[in-house]
Amino acid sequence: MALRPPPPPTIDPANPRVWRWEDIGLTLIHDFITEAEEAALIAGFHAHEHKSPKPQPLAHSKKRISQHFGYSFDYTTFSAAPDRYTPIPDCIASLLPRLPQVLPEKPFRLPDQLTVQYYPPGSGIPPHVDTHSAFGEALYSLSYGSAVPMQFRPAGPNDARKMRLPKRSLTASTAAGSPEPSSSASASASASSSSSSGTPKPEEEEDLPTWDLMLPPRSLLVMTGPSRYGYVHGIRARKTDLVPVRMLEPYRRLGVSGLGPVAEEGSGAGKDGLSKTELAEDSDEAVVTVPRRGRYSLTMRTVEFDTIGRCECAYPGMCDARIRQEQLEEQRGKAPMNGQCEPPTPSDAPATKPAMT
Repeated sequence: MALRPPPPPTIDPANPRVWRWEDIGLTLIHDFITEAEEAALIAGFHAHEHKSPKPQPLAHSKKRISQHFGYSFDYTTFSAAPDRYTPIPDCIASLLPRLPQVLPEKPFRLPDQLTVQYYPPGSGIPPHVDTHSAFGEALYSLSYGSAVPMQFRPAGPNDARKMRLPKRSLTASTAAGSPEPSSSASASASASSSSSSGTPKPEEEEDLPTWDLMLPPRSLLVMTGPSRYGYVHGIRARKTDLVPVRMLEPYRRLGVSGLGPVAEEGSGAGKDGLSKTELAEDSDEAVVTVPRRGRYSLTMRTVEFDTIGRCECAYPGMCDARIRQEQLEEQRGKAPMNGQCEPPTPSDAPATKPAMT
């Protein structure tokens, strides 16, 4: 099936490399880093992996490989571990002050939870929403190494239902009062409870408007507002993408490179290694086949230790804090609110900041 082009973005008149979908708070910045910085990030990833206790050979890997810097990502709470901190490499730390301050009404803090992931060709990540209350609103994702399409759609009833399955909410309490592991729809951990393919089933798409955004290498994606809290995003697991020609034209006009592998001499491929134009089977759309290559991503989040368990977003169906309140209401003998509850009161949320070491 061919990719579905995104709605037309608003292009910044002062910088045509900045594309915005203002209605959902989504921004794509092309060429945020240089090729030299990209090479340094890739080299840094390999160097760190080589030093790890259980290094994984990338050449034979079929699944994503993750590295964490700053506060470690906690896969039991889909938050950050306050007592585990890894120094941030210089090649990453030097980029943080350049991140755009997309929320001028809020104080800007440099991200302190950073996850680097390597995606082997053919791998993906299931549709998800990153934990609401554990991290600040702005979510930054830097793509490098190769291009990949990321799929977006509004979160629907099935997504909210899955968030309420056992072991699905941040700091949810069991009957004995002990913390229960959660998967508050965070990127890395979704794969552990989903199919290895990461490809959503047709019934999971819920007939909601779905579209794909091509992320070129060295581009920075910024999510705020609805795209951060109320949209799911993911990457389908497959080794090639059928990309509509019209979807590539804005990138080519801008001079963006890296949309496909370098063509081998005599391969017959065109510019950027793309195969010849063909017609998609499910439409008369002109498409090209783009093979996947190894891709890296750097996800940058700001940990909000003081607000873990509290959130006042407009998307209770996907909100870890609202789900926790529902569970507390049920434990108190009240009827479940089905995602339509009020924000948790201070007595329901963590009252103190977790200790840091």
